[in-house]
Amino acid sequence: LHSYFALARPTGTTALIARAQERAVRLALAGTPHAELPVVSVAADPCTGGRGGPWDYVHIRPGTVRRRDLAALCPYRNKVWAVRTTGAELRRMMNHTARIFTQLSPDTPDQPINDPAYPGFEFDTFYGLTCTIDPTRPSDRVQDMRWNGSPLRDDAPFVLATNQFRAAGGGGGHPVAAENILLRNVALVREAVEETLNTEGYDPARYPTPWRFASPVPIRACLYTSPDACRYLGDELSGAICEGETQSGFARVRLSL
Repeated sequence: LHSYFALARPTGTTALIARAQERAVRLALAGTPHAELPVVSVAADPCTGGRGGPWDYVHIRPGTVRRRDLAALCPYRNKVWAVRTTGAELRRMMNHTARIFTQLSPDTPDQPINDPAYPGFEFDTFYGLTCTIDPTRPSDRVQDMRWNGSPLRDDAPFVLATNQFRAAGGGGGHPVAAENILLRNVALVREAVEETLNTEGYDPARYPTPWRFASPVPIRACLYTSPDACRYLGDELSGAICEGETQSGFARVRLSL
């Protein structure tokens, strides 16, 4: 599990966090009037390089998961919260988080894929929904949003499994109105992840791929990541090429979208 490609594709690290939050929320809502609502779980990678440098990434190697691994994956003492939301609000949140990407042009092959004005941990992945992201658009980049294979309805009710930082508006979002908060402090996110691993392990196939890039024209861009990422390119970023390192130590990976 690693976060090397967190700004280019969904990662196993966010999938694990999201599954842990979803599981904790479903257990806490059991027997309540909201128990039958679909749950969408949102998660972000805490370490994506940027100002943190080329070694500021999560990498949990195969084998025993240790507490220091969980501390790297969940470095803050955030707690799981559950909030009531709608398809329209999820659409707004997803478009807000997609601002992390540079508006890409087919005429600029060396453009960075993400806008350095925004820290990478502000990019959220919403598990339970699927969508495409068109980085050539100036706004409304999230397209073809679906739940359970059908187009996302604005009036569809959902429960969002999140953490207290995001629920309070952290990361440039909007704080959740008090009347829409269903559960506070369900568990520490780190403890929810530990419980999930102990109970069911890690299953990368549990969710369909929640998002992918979809551009109307061929686009080339660069991802700057850890040099360690280059060994995983063939398995996780088809067609990507590692083109050496920058003066600051980041690997320069060229992508075709």
